[in-house]
Amino acid sequence: MRYGKLIVAGMLVFLAAFTFGCMALFYYKGLEPTTLILSVFAFCGVEGGLMAWIRTEKAKKTEGP
Repeated sequence: MRYGKLIVAGMLVFLAAFTFGCMALFYYKGLEPTTLILSVFAFCGVEGGLMAWIRTEKAKKTEGP
């Protein structure tokens, strides 16, 4: 369980830094990496969803019928 929480915390820190970096890039250069932004947030969303699905499946197996 601690490993999953560490990954989620790391993803949140990464997404915050990524968002800040994209905002700074847009402010200083006027560039917006739209495809990169979409890809990064899609990957993190899928990764978080899969981790939640794995956690619920493990809870179902340990709970039993």
